[in-house]
Amino acid sequence: MSEMKFVAELDIGATVPMLLHCPMCKERHIDEGEFATKLHHTHACQGCGHVWRPAVVPTHGVRFLPGFKNAAA
Repeated sequence: MSEMKFVAELDIGATVPMLLHCPMCKERHIDEGEFATKLHHTHACQGCGHVWRPAVVPTHGVRFLPGFKNAAA
């Protein structure tokens, strides 16, 4: 049986939208302002101060995943 590999390719300068919660205190993490579009993969909880990396690619915390809820609604 052949091994299947799934590889996601990102556009240069793109970040992956994610629903993020602090792994320590479980508080929701939403990137706003400059951090909503700035390339970064390290996140700091505004509740407890814990710093973590949810992925090895640039990510940003969102209120809703794209296509599931219109942020303006």
